[in-house]
Amino acid sequence: MHVLALAYVALLIVALGVPLKESRGAAAYRRQHHALSLGMPPSLRARVRDASLNVILFIPLGILGRRSLRQSGVAPLPTLLVIVGGSMALSFTMEALQHLIPGRYSSLLDVMTNTAGATIGVTGGMAVQAWSRLRSVGTLS
Repeated sequence: MHVLALAYVALLIVALGVPLKESRGAAAYRRQHHALSLGMPPSLRARVRDASLNVILFIPLGILGRRSLRQSGVAPLPTLLVIVGGSMALSFTMEALQHLIPGRYSSLLDVMTNTAGATIGVTGGMAVQAWSRLRSVGTLS
Protein backbone atom coordinates (compact mmCIF):
# COMPACT_ATOMS: atom_id res chain seq x y z
CA MET A 1 0.00 0.00 0.00
CA HIS A 2 2.90 2.35 0.77
CA VAL A 3 4.35 1.95 -2.71
CA LEU A 4 0.98 2.59 -4.32
CA ALA A 5 0.45 5.76 -2.27
CA LEU A 6 3.93 7.05 -3.15
CA ALA A 7 3.44 6.17 -6.81
CA TYR A 8 0.21 8.19 -6.85
CA VAL A 9 1.99 11.19 -5.29
CA ALA A 10 4.66 10.93 -8.00
CA LEU A 11 1.95 10.73 -10.66
CA LEU A 12 0.29 13.87 -9.26
CA ILE A 13 3.60 15.74 -9.26
CA VAL A 14 4.17 14.85 -12.92
CA ALA A 15 0.57 15.64 -13.92
CA LEU A 16 0.57 18.99 -12.12
CA GLY A 17 3.97 19.94 -13.51
CA VAL A 18 3.42 19.24 -17.20
CA PRO A 19 3.27 22.37 -19.38
CA LEU A 20 -0.11 22.77 -21.07
CA LYS A 21 -1.02 24.16 -24.47
CA GLU A 22 -2.24 27.74 -24.33
CA SER A 23 -6.00 27.93 -24.77
CA ARG A 24 -8.11 30.80 -26.10
CA GLY A 25 -8.10 33.64 -23.63
CA ALA A 26 -5.37 32.03 -21.55
CA ALA A 27 -2.65 34.42 -22.73
CA ALA A 28 -4.65 37.47 -21.66
CA TYR A 29 -5.54 35.77 -18.40
CA ARG A 30 -1.88 34.96 -17.65
CA ARG A 31 -0.87 38.59 -18.29
CA GLN A 32 -3.31 39.72 -15.56
CA HIS A 33 -2.86 36.75 -13.24
CA HIS A 34 -0.70 36.87 -10.14
CA ALA A 35 0.89 33.79 -8.60
CA LEU A 36 -1.38 31.96 -6.17
CA SER A 37 -4.23 34.41 -6.57
CA LEU A 38 -7.86 33.54 -5.99
CA GLY A 39 -8.55 33.91 -9.72
CA MET A 40 -9.72 31.17 -12.02
CA PRO A 41 -9.66 30.49 -15.76
CA PRO A 42 -11.70 32.93 -17.84
CA SER A 43 -14.68 30.80 -18.85
CA LEU A 44 -17.33 29.24 -16.60
CA ARG A 45 -16.84 25.86 -18.27
CA ALA A 46 -13.12 25.99 -17.53
CA ARG A 47 -13.82 26.98 -13.92
CA VAL A 48 -16.14 24.04 -13.31
CA ARG A 49 -13.81 21.60 -15.09
CA ASP A 50 -10.79 22.89 -13.19
CA ALA A 51 -12.44 22.71 -9.76
CA SER A 52 -13.96 19.27 -10.42
CA LEU A 53 -10.70 17.85 -11.70
CA ASN A 54 -8.79 19.19 -8.70
CA VAL A 55 -11.18 17.51 -6.28
CA ILE A 56 -11.28 14.23 -8.23
CA LEU A 57 -7.48 14.02 -8.62
CA PHE A 58 -6.89 14.24 -4.88
CA ILE A 59 -9.61 11.84 -3.65
CA PRO A 60 -7.40 8.79 -4.39
CA LEU A 61 -4.56 10.47 -2.50
CA GLY A 62 -6.77 10.66 0.59
CA ILE A 63 -7.90 7.04 0.21
CA LEU A 64 -4.44 5.61 -0.46
CA GLY A 65 -2.74 7.76 2.17
CA ARG A 66 -5.29 6.73 4.78
CA ARG A 67 -4.93 3.03 4.02
CA SER A 68 -1.15 3.29 4.03
CA LEU A 69 -0.99 5.11 7.37
CA ARG A 70 -3.61 2.85 8.97
CA GLN A 71 -1.60 -0.19 7.83
CA SER A 72 1.35 1.33 9.68
CA GLY A 73 -0.75 1.58 12.85
CA VAL A 74 -1.31 5.35 12.86
CA ALA A 75 -4.49 6.37 14.73
CA PRO A 76 -7.43 7.92 12.81
CA LEU A 77 -7.05 11.56 13.95
CA PRO A 78 -3.30 11.81 13.21
CA THR A 79 -3.99 10.05 9.89
CA LEU A 80 -6.58 12.69 8.99
CA LEU A 81 -4.26 15.53 9.99
CA VAL A 82 -1.27 14.10 8.10
CA ILE A 83 -3.27 13.47 4.91
CA VAL A 84 -4.99 16.87 4.92
CA GLY A 85 -1.80 18.75 5.84
CA GLY A 86 0.34 16.76 3.41
CA SER A 87 -2.08 17.24 0.53
CA MET A 88 -2.27 20.96 1.27
CA ALA A 89 1.54 21.23 1.32
CA LEU A 90 1.88 19.22 -1.90
CA SER A 91 -0.80 21.28 -3.62
CA PHE A 92 0.62 24.61 -2.46
CA THR A 93 4.10 23.63 -3.64
CA MET A 94 2.83 22.51 -7.05
CA GLU A 95 0.70 25.64 -7.48
CA ALA A 96 3.71 27.83 -6.67
CA LEU A 97 5.76 25.94 -9.26
CA GLN A 98 2.96 26.14 -11.84
CA HIS A 99 3.36 29.90 -11.94
CA LEU A 100 6.73 29.30 -13.63
CA ILE A 101 5.49 26.66 -16.11
CA PRO A 102 4.27 27.82 -19.57
CA GLY A 103 0.57 27.26 -20.12
CA ARG A 104 -0.13 26.77 -16.40
CA TYR A 105 -1.53 29.19 -13.87
CA SER A 106 -1.52 29.00 -10.10
CA SER A 107 -4.47 29.54 -7.85
CA LEU A 108 -5.22 29.30 -4.15
CA LEU A 109 -8.62 27.94 -5.17
CA ASP A 110 -6.77 24.96 -6.64
CA VAL A 111 -5.02 24.43 -3.31
CA MET A 112 -8.41 24.50 -1.57
CA THR A 113 -10.10 22.13 -4.02
CA ASN A 114 -7.13 19.73 -3.98
CA THR A 115 -7.20 19.68 -0.19
CA ALA A 116 -10.97 19.17 -0.26
CA GLY A 117 -10.50 16.16 -2.54
CA ALA A 118 -7.96 14.54 -0.22
CA THR A 119 -10.20 15.30 2.76
CA ILE A 120 -13.14 13.64 0.99
CA GLY A 121 -10.97 10.60 0.29
CA VAL A 122 -9.68 10.18 3.84
CA THR A 123 -13.00 10.90 5.58
CA GLY A 124 -14.86 8.74 3.08
CA GLY A 125 -12.52 5.87 3.89
CA MET A 126 -13.08 6.43 7.60
CA ALA A 127 -16.84 6.47 7.09
CA VAL A 128 -16.78 3.23 5.09
CA GLN A 129 -14.67 1.57 7.79
CA ALA A 130 -17.01 2.77 10.56
CA TRP A 131 -20.05 1.62 8.58
CA SER A 132 -18.57 -1.83 8.02
CA ARG A 133 -17.78 -2.14 11.74
CA LEU A 134 -21.34 -1.19 12.63
CA ARG A 135 -22.73 -3.69 10.16
CA SER A 136 -20.52 -6.50 11.46
CA VAL A 137 -21.53 -5.75 15.06
CA GLY A 138 -25.18 -5.73 14.00
CA THR A 139 -24.92 -9.11 12.27
CA LEU A 140 -23.23 -10.74 15.26
CA SER A 141 -26.07 -9.80 17.64
